[in-house]
Amino acid sequence: MHGPIARMIQSQGKEYQLQNASGGGGRDTPSYSDDGTIVGVLESRGMPQTATNSDGTDVETDLEVRAVPDDGTTLRPAGSADGYPTLLQHPTGAEYRLLDMHEEDGGVTVLTVVED
Repeated sequence: MHGPIARMIQSQGKEYQLQNASGGGGRDTPSYSDDGTIVGVLESRGMPQTATNSDGTDVETDLEVRAVPDDGTTLRPAGSADGYPTLLQHPTGAEYRLLDMHEEDGGVTVLTVVED
């Protein structure tokens, strides 16, 4: 059951195209392909937080996408053993790389992202 914030995100959010790395492209240049969509709201926290990038370096970002993913949605944060991080493409064409994620009450998932 989704709370009021999750319902607002679903009705007012933007649809992001998700891209996950697939085979090919070699270790340094992963090959990304479309892997569904997610509806979310991009927010700037105003105060940067530190997250760890895929290569183990610390990255500061204040960008978050609040989203309500479907059960079958594959989201891979940076540093995941499952492969390269998920890319989110905003309808304007801007791309964001998923650094970290956590769940909040009411069915909302907060995705910490950095512009790619």
